[in-house]
Amino acid sequence: MRHLLVATFGLLTGCGDPTHHLADAPSSPRDAAPSDVASQDAPSTDAGGDAAAVACTFVPSTSTSTMLSFTLSGGSFQSFGCAPIDPTYWLAGAGMSATVTFATPQARPSIRVWGMNTDDTAAVKVNGVAYTLDATSASLAAKVVCGLSPGPDGMAFVAGNLTGANTPSQGNYSYQDVTVEQSGVTSIQITGLTGAGWGFAGASICSGIVATSRPW
Repeated sequence: MRHLLVATFGLLTGCGDPTHHLADAPSSPRDAAPSDVASQDAPSTDAGGDAAAVACTFVPSTSTSTMLSFTLSGGSFQSFGCAPIDPTYWLAGAGMSATVTFATPQARPSIRVWGMNTDDTAAVKVNGVAYTLDATSASLAAKVVCGLSPGPDGMAFVAGNLTGANTPSQGNYSYQDVTVEQSGVTSIQITGLTGAGWGFAGASICSGIVATSRPW
């Protein structure tokens, strides 16, 4: 992932490999979040104002939780200025991976990915089996911008894999949730295939709640 960050103290540029732009980013990741720290997303509402049937909890990759665990291989935690999710687990090239294992089987869990461009690609496994990403098997939340994100798009599903939708010169200083559209999910693994680098930020689990009744 290549990015362009405008700050009050000047202009910083860099490429996805952390070793290529350590001078442009903090020299070390922020301290990991404390154990069992997770943020709960507010329930969504439909057009009638009722609470939707699920409430989701995000667990950062820096945390531990009784709800899920992370197995991280080959990469390292890096801070590149995306404050809401810094640091993320940085993966570049081929072979680095992040695996989420859920304490109980989940319906429609998601993982959060930061900073992919068109040179970055990753494959996903669900329950240990290769999982083809397309419009029916998975979905992408709207991208959340942190810093300057000149590219107009976020990520996309291409040839069954996950990739960025902007070129490295366009940049993509944002993150998105990738939701697996199936039930009975016990694990999700994402493995880098190509690219200068991107960040794995964590995962969300969703639980059912009682919808509010309409007043009529």
